[in-house]
Amino acid sequence: GVLWLMAGQVTYRIPNYIPKGKRLKAVLITQEISSEAPGVCGDWPSRIDFSLCGAGVGSWVSPGDYGDRRGLHNPPWWSDGLNQYGLRKTLRVDARGAYMDGERIGGVTAAQLPLRPGEPLTYRLSVESAQQGGGLTLFGKGFGNYGENIAVRVEYADA
Repeated sequence: GVLWLMAGQVTYRIPNYIPKGKRLKAVLITQEISSEAPGVCGDWPSRIDFSLCGAGVGSWVSPGDYGDRRGLHNPPWWSDGLNQYGLRKTLRVDARGAYMDGERIGGVTAAQLPLRPGEPLTYRLSVESAQQGGGLTLFGKGFGNYGENIAVRVEYADA
């Protein structure tokens, strides 16, 4: 339901259900995400790098680690002194490049992703160690303000 790290990476393997004879048109990944501070800190910028199928698609800076109020879906045992919620962000990679909520973050297109038929699509989020700021928190089902796991939508077209 919740995952956090100060530095490092996490990789998800997403099944590839694109039918034979079709090509990848777009990938959309929606997640609730924030920085990860010691305790909580609403002003804790963290650069988070995103990659798909091993190709770096872009970076986004999370503004903070939010704990000013309880997350709407956090269980009662989740301490008030921990981060409570994140921002709901959608990463989209399509024919024009990579975007976070419509703002361009990179030039890699869906056609440039090295996705092979039948092989999973890998989705990696990573953060480097930093003196000030850094880290990431992902909120899933049962946590944060949305209570939803990471959602992936794959669009495809005739090859």
